[in-house]
Amino acid sequence: MRRKSAEPKVVLYSVSGENLWFRKLALSLYRNSTKGPSSVFENLVLGLYRLNIPFDITGEFEKLIYSQKYDIILIPSWNKSEEELKRIISLARSQNIILGPNLEISYSFLKFLTENPDKYSSFIVPNPKKRLEKLVRWPLVKWRSWPIGIDTQYWRPSKKNPMRNRKLVYLKVAENKLSEREQFLIQQVKENKEFDFITYGCYSPSKYRALLQKANCVIWFGIPESQGLALAESWSCNVPTLVRSPSLAPDVCEIYAPFMSSATGLFFNADEIVSLQEIARTQLINLELTPRDWVIKNLSLENTVKDLLNTNSF
Repeated sequence: MRRKSAEPKVVLYSVSGENLWFRKLALSLYRNSTKGPSSVFENLVLGLYRLNIPFDITGEFEKLIYSQKYDIILIPSWNKSEEELKRIISLARSQNIILGPNLEISYSFLKFLTENPDKYSSFIVPNPKKRLEKLVRWPLVKWRSWPIGIDTQYWRPSKKNPMRNRKLVYLKVAENKLSEREQFLIQQVKENKEFDFITYGCYSPSKYRALLQKANCVIWFGIPESQGLALAESWSCNVPTLVRSPSLAPDVCEIYAPFMSSATGLFFNADEIVSLQEIARTQLINLELTPRDWVIKNLSLENTVKDLLNTNSF
């Protein structure tokens, strides 16, 4: 039940303005087509909604500065001048201003944050490794590690299709951008009817979910990830992942799947395997993986939004 309150306590800045609230919620609920930075905003909206936390969405500069009804201002991204953003941070009457994770920032803005530590609450980055990198360069900025949550109600196994025997190859980049060895491995299974293929930016969430609900593993050819939302969506559907990494050294693997754990899958090196069919058949066979349980505990919308707001008052 939604808390009885005449006015919301949380406001999100939207680069598209405040009139998109119903459209954004519809996208979050029905998943017509969304990716990248927009999914960050939509997952925040849906997390607040699921927790019954009253909130507003606005694109009005003045509303962020002069309103006294908000306790928390969330600015996941920004499309106006840097000077206007500095002015909001300097003058806003909110107790907590949370910045990021999709803000493009300059040296002068980081210098401003360093000089005004009491004017904002935190600047979020998607994972602990990124936070440490930022701290080394700008130790006085209040960096905070925070992953975007996954809608575990949408990304879930299908009750209608309990038999999952397909392998899904996920390409984060075009196939011709991969190494010759990686292209060869993919070509080997192109005609194999047990394999499906999907490329980042060329699918709807509903299509990805449908493929996941038929799969028993995802073989992931990716690039360095800030978080890896599509990986987590796979895990939420209880599908483990085999992630290609140029090296199996832990610090390299972490770049390609920052939230991979022993519960969600394994890494592999393309130069060290015979075929994708073989690795899919042998590598996960004796492991008791519980990827969905891990996501529910660590990356659900509800848990991550609670952590972001860091308050027990709701």
